[in-house]
Amino acid sequence: MKTKVDIISGFLGVGKTMLIKKLIKDALGSEKIVIIENEFGEIGIDGNSFLENNVQVKEMTSGCICCSFKNNFKKALLEVIDVYNPDRIIIEPTGVAKLSDILKILENESIKDKITVNMILTVINPEKHGLYLNTFGNFYKNQIIYAKTLIFSRAQNFSKENLERFALSIKELNSKANLITSPWNHIEGDLILRMCENISEDLLFSNPRLSKSSKINSISTSKPIKASDIFDSLSIKTSKFFSEKYLEELFYGFNKENHCGFIIRAKGIVQVSENKWIQFDYVPGEFNIIDSTYFDTGKIVIIGENLNKNKLSELLAL
Repeated sequence: MKTKVDIISGFLGVGKTMLIKKLIKDALGSEKIVIIENEFGEIGIDGNSFLENNVQVKEMTSGCICCSFKNNFKKALLEVIDVYNPDRIIIEPTGVAKLSDILKILENESIKDKITVNMILTVINPEKHGLYLNTFGNFYKNQIIYAKTLIFSRAQNFSKENLERFALSIKELNSKANLITSPWNHIEGDLILRMCENISEDLLFSNPRLSKSSKINSISTSKPIKASDIFDSLSIKTSKFFSEKYLEELFYGFNKENHCGFIIRAKGIVQVSENKWIQFDYVPGEFNIIDSTYFDTGKIVIIGENLNKNKLSELLAL
């Protein structure tokens, strides 16, 4: 029997890990699942967040599984199937991975006879859509164009009119994909799963202006572009204590002052006091903190363009 493989794609910081946790909690708890977690930086952050869900996690760090880690990814996939014999493998690529390249790898002769490609889902943050489309077009568009299902994160923050406007823009890139615009706290994970694996009309966005004549744009470049050609990453291990206020002010200030490069994504698990740890997430204009049960060495991953690594290390490392 072939193993189901789900790909949950999306640009940096859109909420891929949060969606995977929701699907496992609401809909996939009875299945034997392995998650292949790909981090562009040298340190894995999100793998720890799945421990409470009792699933196996295979972390692949320091590169992108669609380019520099292509062969390692093939080996990891086959190893997971042989060692764990899971019902389902969920692939969470790094946010700068090209979805088309991942799908191409899964067509490899050594792999395709052992798997069934199931969900091909891309998470989109409507608020950042314009920024990412204009700044990182090739990578960002690719994740939308090759998805079978598109789902908005943070939909609860927008009016129906704004969501309709975002949906029109998304459908110009991919008119064939199912589009879920309902806030995640309004729908159960099993409904999202049914939407991705079949069709559930009540979750679809429908608008007469989105006609079948809408075309899927193709991406062509004279030379293949790898994530490492554009994006820098910095991984830091630290035993430093951080106040929540310090971190928030620091990251909000980075792109305003522009003295450390353009930071697209940062996340970490750090210590606030002797007995308190937090996990933080940053994308431009948005900083979130939650409590963490992690107890080890603090770790931070930063991804961006033209990073001033010495300055960042000075501010965050001990």
